[in-house]
Amino acid sequence: MGFQMKFTLRILSLVLIGLVLCCSVLADIVILKDGFILQGMVKRESVTEFDPVSKEPVVIPKGFYMVDDGARRIYFNPNLVRTLDKRDSIQEERWIHNKAIYIPGGKGAPPFWAEVEATDWDSKWERTYKYRSPVGVVGVFQHISNLSSYAIRVDATSKFVWSSMYLTQEIGSQKVISLIKSHPDFQNTAKVKPEEMASRRFKLVDFLAQAGWFEDSEKELKSLVKDLPEHKERCDKTQEVIDSLKGRERLEKIKRIIGAGRLAEARKQLDSFPMAEAKDKILTEIQSLQSKLEKALEQFLLAQKNLSYLSSALSEKKSDPILIKAIDILQKIITEESIDRLDAFLSISKQKTNDGTTATLVELEKTASLAISGWVMGNSAADPNPISAKRLWLTRSFIIDFIKAENSTLRKTASDSFLNKYPAAKPEEVGQVLLQTILPTEAKSSGKVFEKELLSGKSRGAKYSMRYPADANPNRLYPLLIVFPGTNESVDSMLEKWAPLADEYGFILLGYHYQIGGIGYAFSEKEHFAILDVLRDARLNSPV
Repeated sequence: MGFQMKFTLRILSLVLIGLVLCCSVLADIVILKDGFILQGMVKRESVTEFDPVSKEPVVIPKGFYMVDDGARRIYFNPNLVRTLDKRDSIQEERWIHNKAIYIPGGKGAPPFWAEVEATDWDSKWERTYKYRSPVGVVGVFQHISNLSSYAIRVDATSKFVWSSMYLTQEIGSQKVISLIKSHPDFQNTAKVKPEEMASRRFKLVDFLAQAGWFEDSEKELKSLVKDLPEHKERCDKTQEVIDSLKGRERLEKIKRIIGAGRLAEARKQLDSFPMAEAKDKILTEIQSLQSKLEKALEQFLLAQKNLSYLSSALSEKKSDPILIKAIDILQKIITEESIDRLDAFLSISKQKTNDGTTATLVELEKTASLAISGWVMGNSAADPNPISAKRLWLTRSFIIDFIKAENSTLRKTASDSFLNKYPAAKPEEVGQVLLQTILPTEAKSSGKVFEKELLSGKSRGAKYSMRYPADANPNRLYPLLIVFPGTNESVDSMLEKWAPLADEYGFILLGYHYQIGGIGYAFSEKEHFAILDVLRDARLNSPV
């Protein structure tokens, strides 16, 4: 995680939490140390043994931990967990469409390469699906057997014993509404009592809200109250619940935007937050976030002002050029998210400003040293000793020169130069600085796809496309998401498809331009190494 900022981590730890909708019915939330989020029921593999005396079975937890979200099981190492939020599961609305399926001599489906054709789901919740596999084009009839607000289970009804899961969001709200309204339980027949039919319509409203389709949920609710005005009071209460869910999701999206480093956009959205959705705990959280963002901006502007003054004062008093250059660079690379690394510097510089005295060269250099050491190693390691500050800054400079060197000769030159200046340099300290260092990168237009080509090395000529998230800052790190286009799909169009989520969560997108087309992900050994070189190039020249 290296230079991950504490402010961002505090925000992320509040999220309810991010990669799925806030109104999801899945219970537990696991946030890994790299920021990846798992949601579902946390379980652990176990073995059952029998007590030799009582003969009673005893379940002993043993083996891997997993998250079961109903559609899949994701195994994870507990040592990689940052936080675990245990919750009681909420009753999820679902629709069951049972069908007896018998496939004599059924076998597993052949491996999937690419989709060829998929007909629309009909009123019986069935379709024909064709895909390309190593054995040719495979066709199969499919039936939706379970439709929940989170996932859809699809079973093959011919040839193969094959079940698959889709996120309900993938199907789209209009198709899901059409399927539910064609369900036998939703038909308004003479046998169905009016109260039962109203209950089923409320179930549809709840289902859509749980799926995060609030506009569709409200539309169905308005239609319901128009057709059944006697249920207006229940409809009003349901609308209040929907407003609360909308407010929660809107707030969670803002938190994700903050986690992506888009603090200005977050302030804008907090200021325009609809009051109908800002009630109770949500309103309290809004005010808390606004306060934190306001403080971060205030500290950032103060740091810029004090660093500018410090640079001028050091230059005027003929201070060490290394300290002056370091302070000048700090002015350019500090961010609001990382401003807490300069807490010690801001505290002492504020005291000097308040007492109204003119600082001596010694005092100025001590103040500069607090800023430099705090930035390089973190606020807890801030040190007013100029010798230590210069050593840390030169170590940081050496690390950047060494990593960015194109060949072994340049790396040796950088290493020799550093050791000549600091022959007693300790590997432990170099390692600590390395973990905290962000490589300086060239600013790119955020929100736009651009193409790059490797200009040197064995993979010279290899091409890849990248896209930085909206409002990207080259002085912070972003996760890298590598996308693989489907058959007959261009890399750039795939990046654009992922762009909205990348902006919201703060991902840099990368897609490699494979030279071998066709079906599947066939590639040569040369391209295998080219991809590794592309990743190295992205790491060196992008804030990933």
